[in-house]
Amino acid sequence: MSGTIEFPMNYQRYLELSREALAEEQFETACEQAEAAYNMEQTIEANALLVQCLQQLDQKGEALLVADEMKQDYLADEALFSVYLELLIANEFFIEAEKQLIRKEPTDWSLSELKKKVVLASEHFLVFQEKKQVERVAMVAGLAGKGALAQLASLKEVEGLPKSLYVETTKPLLMNPDISLVARQGILLTLTQLAAVPNVSFLDIAGVAQEVSLEKMKAYGLQEEMLRKRVLGELQAALADEAPELAAQLVNEINMQFQLLYPFAHHHIQDQELWVEQILSKYLGLGFTKDFEQEMVESQEKTLDLIQAELIKLMS
Repeated sequence: MSGTIEFPMNYQRYLELSREALAEEQFETACEQAEAAYNMEQTIEANALLVQCLQQLDQKGEALLVADEMKQDYLADEALFSVYLELLIANEFFIEAEKQLIRKEPTDWSLSELKKKVVLASEHFLVFQEKKQVERVAMVAGLAGKGALAQLASLKEVEGLPKSLYVETTKPLLMNPDISLVARQGILLTLTQLAAVPNVSFLDIAGVAQEVSLEKMKAYGLQEEMLRKRVLGELQAALADEAPELAAQLVNEINMQFQLLYPFAHHHIQDQELWVEQILSKYLGLGFTKDFEQEMVESQEKTLDLIQAELIKLMS
């Protein structure tokens, strides 16, 4: 008997073949080999190579989807962060690009060039993409008649506007009761992150008009993050003997609660231990482990009812 024995390709060999094809500008072949490597082992090395190949094929949308699968790795590395920002810009996610730059400390890396790229891309869009501007701004006009999930989807498209136009378009929605609370809160968080306006007027979870300065919003945000961590600590201790799936579900719900209550969670959650016990009472039918002040129980129960009503709207 004669003939060669073909051994199965391994991860490293797929990477080598992809890089060779990339160097020879055989981009489709490079993409196929990189994808084979990534399917074999989901590493940041294979992910970044596949993203590079997709960019060469001008498949910028697919490239961003692949990068998002390992987003935290991209945000933690200087070179990969630059790649990720450029993908956001190429896909016209200007607001997300702005937010990612804001989250970085000035000392992380030299961010000035990346900031310039966002500014230049935004200016180019404002000058040359009038049709897209009109289409995205028009989405806001039709939000009131949509359900909460549909509103969120439309607002994601609106984040394809440059910062100045996004602020102008979305700020009035914060006082519109026909916009779901979860959608309004998403806008509120974004405007606060962008430091876009000195003062923000909005309807809170009870539908009451509020006006808060940016400085206070930042201070409240720090308070809320500390409170959220304490509440999650209480929850973790209370669920030590329960199924991990239940704990994960309740962590997600608590995170959503804080988003809906922002920036006044610390006003509504007067006792973190009681808050957790009220949540566990709803899910597990457990009684309170100790006596709490009745007025506080009723106040927090009222807030939980408002949150539950919003979550029902989100699911309907």
